[in-house]
Amino acid sequence: MPVDPVKGVRYKSFRGNGTQYFQGGDPIWTDVNGDYALDDADDNVITGNPDPLVTGGFTNNFTYRGFSLNVFCSFLIKRSILNNAMGARLYRAQFPEQLRIGGSAEGPVNYYDLNRINYWKQPGDIAQYPAIGDIYHAQAVLPNRLDQTLFQEDGSYFKLNQITLAYTFRGQEFMRRLKMRMLRTYFTAYNVGIFSPYSGPNPETVTSLGRDDINGYPSATSFTLGLAVQF
Repeated sequence: MPVDPVKGVRYKSFRGNGTQYFQGGDPIWTDVNGDYALDDADDNVITGNPDPLVTGGFTNNFTYRGFSLNVFCSFLIKRSILNNAMGARLYRAQFPEQLRIGGSAEGPVNYYDLNRINYWKQPGDIAQYPAIGDIYHAQAVLPNRLDQTLFQEDGSYFKLNQITLAYTFRGQEFMRRLKMRMLRTYFTAYNVGIFSPYSGPNPETVTSLGRDDINGYPSATSFTLGLAVQF
């Protein structure tokens, strides 16, 4: 733990229920003003950008005889996302009696399998997330607060939005009998896949501040099979 060389006391927090000194398993936060005391007034900094550097997309249409293949893709480069979905899981594990951060204790609580999370458990651990357990200490330090770079990730992605494979019939005997000028059959897949370094639920479903709190469902994959006829 960082120790003030003048006063000989550990790095401390002024949040929540009085002063709490940092201990093993707490997040490693930067003491911005160098006073060995963490507080929102002097140690908060602006970081990240929820607005993407580049957005774009492209579509391609490939044809061969009666077949056609249309692919529509979109992409987004360099946007910061706060994975508040993971932050909320850790917060609820720390305070399971609360339905939501800052909310009431009424109603059901969605609990998460902690075996799937790499969090600090004992001295010597090198973990991705802080310790879970000391509730009184956590109320002052807020180790899993949502507005920290621990949950900030790269939200770039490349998405296959839509793929359509079609075949067009022209001049067949059965078409002449049915007085068809054109018959086209097609198969379309929507929201085919998304590729992203982001570890959260979906890099698309974020707020204007770049927070992903999964208050909605990702875009579902769907399929359409159809016919287009001209007489």
